[in-house]
Amino acid sequence: MIFVLVARFSENVTFVCFNTRGLPFIPHLDSLPTFNRSSNGPVRLPIVDKYKDMGTVVLGKLESGSISRAQQLVMMPNRHVVEVLSLLSDDVETEDAVPGENLKLRLKGIEEEEILPGFILCTPENLCHTGRTFDAQIVIIEHKSIICPGYNAVLHIHSCIEEVQITVRAHL
Repeated sequence: MIFVLVARFSENVTFVCFNTRGLPFIPHLDSLPTFNRSSNGPVRLPIVDKYKDMGTVVLGKLESGSISRAQQLVMMPNRHVVEVLSLLSDDVETEDAVPGENLKLRLKGIEEEEILPGFILCTPENLCHTGRTFDAQIVIIEHKSIICPGYNAVLHIHSCIEEVQITVRAHL
């Protein structure tokens, strides 16, 4: 693809480009539909990071539901019941949080060593589903070694990073 750029990304860009159609990049991003997050839905907060600072602190983005101070939650998949001692949204202490906010939560009832990135905080009434095995269809674009049953790889799904093993290779 050969092109000549003569304006900034945020303006209507005039360029010569072969095999392309549609809006320039920034107007295209502006035209995408907004993502609605349900504040009435079940609490889902995937854990991105954790550390110990006068207790256990976890970081993540609230995907759905709402969280408030002193609320009882469950850390999945190990099913530890925890209590929210303090709640920070963008490093500002707050009483409650709505979906889409990046949060730091100080938790009571769990140690930092018992949490891994990818764990999810849920309400006790509506736990998220867990599983140990699943079927996946993958496309390998470029790889130098042979991939066969028994091959180990690293799987990245949202904030979860896990070592996996390929058990069956299907031919299509």
